[in-house]
Amino acid sequence: MMKLVSYNPIWTNKNSIINKYTYLSKNEECDILIIGAGITGAILSYYLSFLGKK
Repeated sequence: MMKLVSYNPIWTNKNSIINKYTYLSKNEECDILIIGAGITGAILSYYLSFLGKK
């Protein structure tokens, strides 16, 4: 029988995670917050960094 629920995202099981980051322990300030690490967020953060956005 196929196991349909594992309570772990499939991408963490499929590929090994090289870097793991801890949760934020204090308030941070930023100009723009991008939630997600997909291609759209990566391209957006790349170009916004050229505009001097934090």
